[in-house]
Amino acid sequence: RRRQRAARLAPGRPPGELALGAWAELRALARDHGRPWPAGSPRFAAAEVAGWVAAEAASGVRDLGLAVEQAQFGGPRHAPAARDWTPVADAVAAGLDRAEPSRWRRWRARRLPASVLG
Repeated sequence: RRRQRAARLAPGRPPGELALGAWAELRALARDHGRPWPAGSPRFAAAEVAGWVAAEAASGVRDLGLAVEQAQFGGPRHAPAARDWTPVADAVAAGLDRAEPSRWRRWRARRLPASVLG
């Protein structure tokens, strides 16, 4: 799981790939914690995922949703800006941990992640 995360969030790639990698990481975190991924466009999903994090981190999640839409649909003239999305992924992981009252489920999300084990 750590290798997947590192690969998804690795710097030095084009901005669109960075955004898509971070988006994949957020989806994996949601799956690890047993959260269904919101349906709809990346921007719509990001608005819902932003509710999983502390208020100061929510704007980063919404920014990521917009960057993913730009990467998927914007073409080369509307590519997202380069950005390190690691703090956004960290905030989502922390928010999901805080929201989970069961220590067992938090442990399972970290040690037996559904995104890796199926």
